[in-house]
Amino acid sequence: MKKHSFGILLCATCDSAFVIGALIVNIKQKMQENGQDVDIFYCIHDGFSPSDQEALCKVAGSSKVHFESFSKEDFLKRLNAFAKTPIDLHNNQFLSRWTHMVYACFEGFRFLSECECIVYLDFDILLLQEIGHLKDLRKQGYVLAANGGKNPLKASFPSAPQEFANRNIFRTGIIVFNDILENPLGCYDFIYHQSALNIINDQAIFSLLVFEKKLKIKNLDSRYAGSVLWRANREPILIHAYGKKNRFWNNQLCNQIWNEWNLYYKQWLKAGGSLNTEGFIAKTTYGFERIRYHLSYKLGFAMVNNYKSGGGC
Repeated sequence: MKKHSFGILLCATCDSAFVIGALIVNIKQKMQENGQDVDIFYCIHDGFSPSDQEALCKVAGSSKVHFESFSKEDFLKRLNAFAKTPIDLHNNQFLSRWTHMVYACFEGFRFLSECECIVYLDFDILLLQEIGHLKDLRKQGYVLAANGGKNPLKASFPSAPQEFANRNIFRTGIIVFNDILENPLGCYDFIYHQSALNIINDQAIFSLLVFEKKLKIKNLDSRYAGSVLWRANREPILIHAYGKKNRFWNNQLCNQIWNEWNLYYKQWLKAGGSLNTEGFIAKTTYGFERIRYHLSYKLGFAMVNNYKSGGGC
Protein backbone atom coordinates (compact mmCIF):
# COMPACT_ATOMS: atom_id res chain seq x y z
CA MET A 1 0.00 0.00 0.00
CA LYS A 2 1.31 3.42 -0.96
CA LYS A 3 2.06 5.65 1.99
CA HIS A 4 0.46 9.01 2.62
CA SER A 5 2.91 11.82 1.96
CA PHE A 6 1.78 14.33 4.59
CA GLY A 7 -0.44 13.98 7.65
CA ILE A 8 -1.53 16.19 10.55
CA LEU A 9 -2.04 14.83 14.08
CA LEU A 10 -4.59 16.63 16.30
CA CYS A 11 -5.79 15.66 19.79
CA ALA A 12 -8.58 16.84 22.10
CA THR A 13 -11.30 15.82 24.54
CA CYS A 14 -14.98 15.82 23.54
CA ASP A 15 -15.65 19.33 24.85
CA SER A 16 -12.98 20.73 22.51
CA ALA A 17 -14.18 19.21 19.25
CA PHE A 18 -15.05 22.72 18.03
CA VAL A 19 -11.41 23.73 18.47
CA ILE A 20 -10.19 20.86 16.30
CA GLY A 21 -12.83 21.72 13.71
CA ALA A 22 -11.74 25.36 13.51
CA LEU A 23 -8.08 24.29 13.34
CA ILE A 24 -8.72 21.90 10.44
CA VAL A 25 -10.46 24.70 8.52
CA ASN A 26 -7.46 26.94 9.28
CA ILE A 27 -4.91 24.32 8.17
CA LYS A 28 -6.78 23.51 4.95
CA GLN A 29 -7.03 27.18 3.99
CA LYS A 30 -3.37 28.00 4.60
CA MET A 31 -2.18 24.89 2.78
CA GLN A 32 -4.46 25.39 -0.22
CA GLU A 33 -3.46 29.05 -0.54
CA ASN A 34 -0.04 27.68 -1.51
CA GLY A 35 -1.31 24.91 -3.76
CA GLN A 36 -0.81 22.20 -1.13
CA ASP A 37 -3.06 19.95 0.90
CA VAL A 38 -3.10 17.42 3.73
CA ASP A 39 -3.42 13.76 2.80
CA ILE A 40 -4.77 12.64 6.17
CA PHE A 41 -5.80 14.07 9.54
CA TYR A 42 -5.24 11.79 12.54
CA CYS A 43 -7.79 12.86 15.17
CA ILE A 44 -7.00 11.37 18.58
CA HIS A 45 -9.95 12.07 20.84
CA ASP A 46 -11.64 11.31 24.11
CA GLY A 47 -15.34 11.05 23.33
CA PHE A 48 -16.00 12.94 20.06
CA SER A 49 -19.68 12.49 19.22
CA PRO A 50 -20.75 10.90 15.92
CA SER A 51 -22.14 14.25 14.74
CA ASP A 52 -18.86 16.03 15.48
CA GLN A 53 -16.92 13.30 13.70
CA GLU A 54 -19.17 13.81 10.70
CA ALA A 55 -18.60 17.58 10.81
CA LEU A 56 -14.83 17.07 11.05
CA CYS A 57 -14.94 14.94 7.89
CA LYS A 58 -16.88 17.72 6.15
CA VAL A 59 -14.37 20.48 6.99
CA ALA A 60 -11.50 18.17 6.05
CA GLY A 61 -12.88 18.05 2.51
CA SER A 62 -10.80 15.82 0.26
CA SER A 63 -8.41 14.92 3.11
CA LYS A 64 -8.92 11.56 4.77
CA VAL A 65 -9.75 11.60 8.51
CA HIS A 66 -8.73 8.80 10.86
CA PHE A 67 -10.37 8.81 14.32
CA GLU A 68 -8.89 6.99 17.25
CA SER A 69 -10.06 6.99 20.86
CA PHE A 70 -7.63 7.89 23.65
CA SER A 71 -9.28 7.86 27.08
CA LYS A 72 -7.67 8.07 30.50
CA GLU A 73 -8.19 4.32 30.73
CA ASP A 74 -6.28 3.87 27.45
CA PHE A 75 -3.47 6.02 28.83
CA LEU A 76 -3.32 3.99 32.05
CA LYS A 77 -3.34 0.73 30.12
CA ARG A 78 -0.29 1.87 28.13
CA LEU A 79 1.52 2.91 31.32
CA ASN A 80 0.66 -0.24 33.25
CA ALA A 81 1.98 -2.42 30.44
CA PHE A 82 5.45 -1.37 31.69
CA ALA A 83 4.74 -0.86 35.41
CA LYS A 84 5.81 -3.38 38.06
CA THR A 85 2.75 -2.50 40.13
CA PRO A 86 -0.50 -0.84 38.93
CA ILE A 87 -0.16 2.95 38.69
CA ASP A 88 -2.62 5.20 40.53
CA LEU A 89 -2.87 8.65 38.94
CA HIS A 90 -5.03 10.20 41.66
CA ASN A 91 -3.41 13.34 43.10
CA ASN A 92 -0.58 13.03 40.57
CA GLN A 93 1.16 16.41 40.25
CA PHE A 94 1.56 16.13 36.48
CA LEU A 95 -2.04 15.21 35.69
CA SER A 96 -3.42 17.77 38.14
CA ARG A 97 -2.11 20.46 35.78
CA TRP A 98 -2.55 18.71 32.42
CA THR A 99 -4.82 15.94 31.20
CA HIS A 100 -3.85 12.55 29.80
CA MET A 101 -4.39 14.02 26.33
CA VAL A 102 -0.96 15.68 26.34
CA TYR A 103 0.49 12.20 25.82
CA ALA A 104 -1.68 11.72 22.72
CA CYS A 105 0.92 13.59 20.68
CA PHE A 106 3.12 10.48 20.85
CA GLU A 107 0.59 8.52 18.82
CA GLY A 108 2.45 9.98 15.85
CA PHE A 109 5.05 7.24 16.23
CA ARG A 110 2.38 4.62 15.61
CA PHE A 111 1.26 6.00 12.24
CA LEU A 112 4.67 6.28 10.56
CA SER A 113 4.10 2.86 9.00
CA GLU A 114 1.49 4.47 6.74
CA CYS A 115 2.60 8.10 6.44
CA GLU A 116 5.96 9.58 5.45
CA CYS A 117 5.66 12.81 7.44
CA ILE A 118 3.26 13.61 10.29
CA VAL A 119 3.06 17.00 11.99
CA TYR A 120 1.51 17.17 15.44
CA LEU A 121 -0.03 20.51 16.42
CA ASP A 122 -1.37 21.51 19.84
CA PHE A 123 -5.06 22.34 19.68
CA ASP A 124 -4.45 25.95 20.77
CA ILE A 125 -2.50 26.86 17.62
CA LEU A 126 -3.43 29.19 14.77
CA LEU A 127 -1.55 28.85 11.48
CA LEU A 128 -0.55 32.06 9.74
CA GLN A 129 1.37 30.28 6.97
CA GLU A 130 1.45 26.83 5.40
CA ILE A 131 3.51 24.08 7.04
CA GLY A 132 3.89 21.74 4.08
CA HIS A 133 7.54 22.81 3.81
CA LEU A 134 8.24 20.72 6.92
CA LYS A 135 8.16 17.66 4.66
CA ASP A 136 11.56 18.73 3.34
CA LEU A 137 13.18 17.92 6.69
CA ARG A 138 12.78 14.24 5.81
CA LYS A 139 15.03 14.71 2.78
CA GLN A 140 17.60 16.38 5.04
CA GLY A 141 17.79 13.32 7.27
CA TYR A 142 15.93 14.70 10.29
CA VAL A 143 13.84 12.02 11.97
CA LEU A 144 12.10 14.53 14.26
CA ALA A 145 11.65 18.27 14.62
CA ALA A 146 10.44 20.43 17.52
CA ASN A 147 10.90 23.88 18.99
CA GLY A 148 13.77 24.12 21.47
CA GLY A 149 13.01 25.33 24.98
CA LYS A 150 15.12 27.34 27.42
CA ASN A 151 14.76 25.19 30.54
CA PRO A 152 17.11 22.30 31.36
CA LEU A 153 15.76 18.78 31.57
CA LYS A 154 16.47 18.62 35.32
CA ALA A 155 13.92 21.39 35.96
CA SER A 156 11.12 19.02 34.89
CA PHE A 157 12.88 15.76 35.67
CA PRO A 158 15.06 16.15 38.81
CA SER A 159 16.27 12.54 38.62
CA ALA A 160 17.28 12.79 34.96
CA PRO A 161 20.57 11.09 34.00
CA GLN A 162 23.43 13.44 34.81
CA GLU A 163 24.68 13.49 31.22
CA PHE A 164 21.38 15.00 30.06
CA ALA A 165 20.32 16.98 33.15
CA ASN A 166 21.59 20.36 31.91
CA ARG A 167 20.54 20.01 28.30
CA ASN A 168 17.61 22.20 27.28
CA ILE A 169 14.34 20.42 26.64
CA PHE A 170 12.30 20.42 23.44
CA ARG A 171 8.78 21.80 23.53
CA THR A 172 5.94 19.67 22.22
CA GLY A 173 3.56 22.31 20.83
CA ILE A 174 4.63 21.18 17.37
CA ILE A 175 6.41 17.90 16.56
CA VAL A 176 7.41 16.61 13.14
CA PHE A 177 7.64 12.81 12.81
CA ASN A 178 9.40 11.36 9.75
CA ASP A 179 9.26 7.73 8.70
CA ILE A 180 13.05 7.53 8.24
CA LEU A 181 13.13 7.12 12.02
CA GLU A 182 14.33 3.62 12.89
CA ASN A 183 11.97 1.57 15.04
CA PRO A 184 9.27 4.20 15.76
CA LEU A 185 7.28 1.67 17.81
CA GLY A 186 10.37 1.18 19.96
CA CYS A 187 10.37 4.94 20.58
CA TYR A 188 6.68 4.74 21.49
CA ASP A 189 7.40 1.96 24.00
CA PHE A 190 10.34 3.96 25.40
CA ILE A 191 7.98 6.87 26.14
CA TYR A 192 5.62 4.70 28.16
CA HIS A 193 8.29 2.54 29.76
CA GLN A 194 10.14 5.57 31.13
CA SER A 195 6.87 7.26 32.07
CA ALA A 196 5.82 4.21 34.06
CA LEU A 197 8.99 4.70 36.12
CA ASN A 198 8.65 8.49 36.43
CA ILE A 199 5.36 10.24 35.62
CA ILE A 200 6.74 13.44 34.11
CA ASN A 201 5.43 15.92 31.60
CA ASP A 202 5.35 15.30 27.88
CA GLN A 203 8.20 17.72 27.10
CA ALA A 204 10.58 16.06 29.54
CA ILE A 205 9.87 12.52 28.36
CA PHE A 206 10.11 13.54 24.69
CA SER A 207 13.45 15.26 25.34
CA LEU A 208 14.75 12.23 27.24
CA LEU A 209 13.89 10.07 24.22
CA VAL A 210 15.80 12.39 21.88
CA PHE A 211 18.88 12.51 24.15
CA GLU A 212 18.91 8.84 25.09
CA LYS A 213 18.43 7.57 21.52
CA LYS A 214 20.68 10.28 20.00
CA LEU A 215 18.03 11.09 17.43
CA LYS A 216 18.68 13.61 14.69
CA ILE A 217 16.21 16.39 15.48
CA LYS A 218 15.71 19.75 13.83
CA ASN A 219 15.40 22.62 16.28
CA LEU A 220 12.49 24.68 14.93
CA ASP A 221 13.09 28.39 15.47
CA SER A 222 10.88 30.99 17.15
CA ARG A 223 8.65 31.33 14.06
CA TYR A 224 7.10 28.02 15.14
CA ALA A 225 6.33 29.28 18.65
CA GLY A 226 4.66 32.60 17.95
CA SER A 227 3.21 34.49 20.90
CA VAL A 228 -0.32 35.86 21.09
CA LEU A 229 1.37 39.18 21.87
CA TRP A 230 2.14 40.43 18.35
CA ARG A 231 5.19 42.50 19.39
CA ALA A 232 7.00 39.35 20.45
CA ASN A 233 6.80 37.78 17.00
CA ARG A 234 9.21 37.78 14.07
CA GLU A 235 7.34 36.70 10.92
CA PRO A 236 5.66 33.78 12.73
CA ILE A 237 4.43 30.70 10.93
CA LEU A 238 1.99 29.96 13.74
CA ILE A 239 0.63 31.47 16.96
CA HIS A 240 0.50 29.30 20.08
CA ALA A 241 -2.10 30.53 22.59
CA TYR A 242 -0.98 28.28 25.44
CA GLY A 243 -2.43 28.70 28.91
CA LYS A 244 -5.86 27.61 30.15
CA LYS A 245 -7.28 31.16 30.14
CA ASN A 246 -5.31 32.55 27.24
CA ARG A 247 -6.83 30.95 24.17
CA PHE A 248 -8.52 32.22 21.02
CA TRP A 249 -11.94 31.01 22.15
CA ASN A 250 -11.95 31.79 25.90
CA ASN A 251 -9.90 34.99 26.25
CA GLN A 252 -11.61 38.12 25.03
CA LEU A 253 -8.47 40.10 24.22
CA CYS A 254 -6.74 37.16 22.54
CA ASN A 255 -9.88 36.67 20.46
CA GLN A 256 -9.85 40.33 19.41
CA ILE A 257 -6.17 40.29 18.46
CA TRP A 258 -6.53 37.09 16.43
CA ASN A 259 -10.05 37.63 15.16
CA GLU A 260 -9.50 35.37 12.13
CA TRP A 261 -9.99 32.38 14.44
CA ASN A 262 -13.70 33.30 14.53
CA LEU A 263 -13.96 32.92 10.76
CA TYR A 264 -12.69 29.35 10.98
CA TYR A 265 -15.03 28.63 13.89
CA LYS A 266 -18.03 29.89 11.87
CA GLN A 267 -17.14 27.49 9.05
CA TRP A 268 -17.05 24.68 11.61
CA LEU A 269 -20.56 25.60 12.81
CA LYS A 270 -21.76 25.79 9.21
CA ALA A 271 -20.60 22.18 8.78
CA GLY A 272 -22.85 21.16 11.69
CA GLY A 273 -20.18 21.06 14.40
CA SER A 274 -20.83 21.59 18.11
CA LEU A 275 -20.84 24.98 19.81
CA ASN A 276 -18.34 26.49 22.19
CA THR A 277 -20.59 26.53 25.25
CA GLU A 278 -18.29 28.22 27.78
CA GLY A 279 -17.57 31.54 26.06
CA PHE A 280 -15.04 34.04 27.39
CA ILE A 281 -13.72 33.33 30.87
CA ALA A 282 -10.86 35.85 30.93
CA LYS A 283 -9.67 39.17 29.52
CA THR A 284 -5.90 39.17 29.83
CA THR A 285 -4.18 42.49 29.22
CA TYR A 286 -0.73 40.95 28.58
CA GLY A 287 0.65 43.61 30.91
CA PHE A 288 3.66 41.53 31.94
CA GLU A 289 4.63 40.83 28.33
CA ARG A 290 4.26 44.48 27.33
CA ILE A 291 6.45 45.62 30.23
CA ARG A 292 9.21 43.31 29.01
CA TYR A 293 9.47 45.39 25.82
CA HIS A 294 10.16 48.65 27.65
CA LEU A 295 13.74 49.94 27.43
CA SER A 296 14.06 50.19 31.23
CA TYR A 297 13.12 46.51 31.62
CA LYS A 298 15.61 45.47 28.94
CA LEU A 299 18.43 47.46 30.57
CA GLY A 300 17.66 46.03 34.00
CA PHE A 301 17.49 42.49 32.63
CA ALA A 302 20.85 42.92 30.89
CA MET A 303 22.49 44.25 34.08
CA VAL A 304 21.19 41.38 36.21
CA ASN A 305 22.39 38.85 33.66
CA ASN A 306 25.88 40.32 33.34
CA TYR A 307 26.73 41.87 36.72
CA LYS A 308 29.09 39.05 37.74
CA SER A 309 31.65 39.75 35.02
CA GLY A 310 33.93 42.74 34.59
CA GLY A 311 32.84 43.09 30.99
CA GLY A 312 29.26 42.98 32.06
CA CYS A 313 29.75 45.79 34.55
